[in-house]
Amino acid sequence: MATLIGGRTRRGWPQPTRVQRFAPWAYAAGPELRLAPGERILIVGPDRRAVASDRALYHREASFAGWHRLGWEQIDELNWDPDRAELTVTAGADQDRRKLPGSGRFASVARERMSSTLLVQVRVTLRDGRTAQVTARRRPGSDELRWVVRLPGADATDDDQVAEAIHQVRVLHGL
Repeated sequence: MATLIGGRTRRGWPQPTRVQRFAPWAYAAGPELRLAPGERILIVGPDRRAVASDRALYHREASFAGWHRLGWEQIDELNWDPDRAELTVTAGADQDRRKLPGSGRFASVARERMSSTLLVQVRVTLRDGRTAQVTARRRPGSDELRWVVRLPGADATDDDQVAEAIHQVRVLHGL
């Protein structure tokens, strides 16, 4: 929220100047929510247990104990259930699911922010004939990439196959 304070132009007409004030939605999130320098809150969930910033999704349990941070690049899937007013967030290698109360507007902001991190999501064929799904996401506010390689029916910790899949995507898409 900004308050306009008048100044004067050469012709004497009021010139608006922006002065930053404490925004009410930041208070709604709670004083213990700590953002990175330059990070901005975009929307607060209706029950103040979820906050969407330009870089991450913050959420906390019903007990309101401590905030958990999920960078937009870490989220694999978002599903909005309008009947329950619930946002299901799937993240991480173990596909951990969290259900957060929200609103349609909150879900739209979250989906847009998550989608903005996606650079490429493709399937590549490896030398042994298997197919790997490779996803590259850029961390908001940086040039850091997060790679996710899924090798169906294979050991996902096989470093040679993971490296081969990432290399193919880097070459094909110039990353």
